[in-house]
Amino acid sequence: MLLRPHQEAPIEEAKSNISKPNLPAKDLMLAIAMLAEWMEENPEVEAEKIYEKYNARRKGFSRPEIRFLLTQLANLTDP
Repeated sequence: MLLRPHQEAPIEEAKSNISKPNLPAKDLMLAIAMLAEWMEENPEVEAEKIYEKYNARRKGFSRPEIRFLLTQLANLTDP
């Protein structure tokens, strides 16, 4: 999965306000994969709207935790 260019800037700006979710490694990897899959299925969603459109709060993630997942996802997809 490749991140669209407009998704990278907000992630970079928010790196100072990230928080690792309190999950075991297996669940953390699954959360990253599920977010990546959702982003691929919803390419029209702008980066700053991911938290609300993904319904992250309902899934138990805070904004800093979603930023962490997005940062990890960006690290995995960088060439």
